[in-house]
Amino acid sequence: CVCVPHASTGIELWVAPDGSDTAPGTAARPFATLERARAALRTMRDVTPATRGEAATVWLCGGVHERSGTFELDSRDSGTAEAPVIYRGVEGARVRLSGGRSIPPGAFRAIADPAVAERIDPDVRASVRVCDLRNLGIVDLGGISRAALKGGAMLELFFNGRALSLARWPNGRQWAKYG
Repeated sequence: CVCVPHASTGIELWVAPDGSDTAPGTAARPFATLERARAALRTMRDVTPATRGEAATVWLCGGVHERSGTFELDSRDSGTAEAPVIYRGVEGARVRLSGGRSIPPGAFRAIADPAVAERIDPDVRASVRVCDLRNLGIVDLGGISRAALKGGAMLELFFNGRALSLARWPNGRQWAKYG
């Protein structure tokens, strides 16, 4: 994380994708999650009443901040007009909050099961890669429905920022062979 401190007023907490929730939440040692920053700010304001009158900024360092659920704020998190609580990206950094999960390239492997490999067209068999999402802790795979195929919500895989198409066999080119 490149978190660049600057002249500040009020409370500042820092969050980075490579941070740690056991860190103090400083620019040099940021938290890993928004939840940890929110909890720290709530604690500061409960333990030290004088901080309730101070503005607070939670700085998000550049990178992808993976989310597994909704980030909820309530009245304890709102601040005031004179002392607002602001969550913002570090200037010049590309900050993304993502409900998706990153899959490491090494998780993709060649087909190991000969029975499965046999079902794949020999012309492309060596290029096909598989990934066991459950081994990565991705267990809610949802399902495929007609609504999902027409643009509704479903599990998607992205590569270089683009959604990959759902695997189909045979595809349009092969249909001609099968009538």
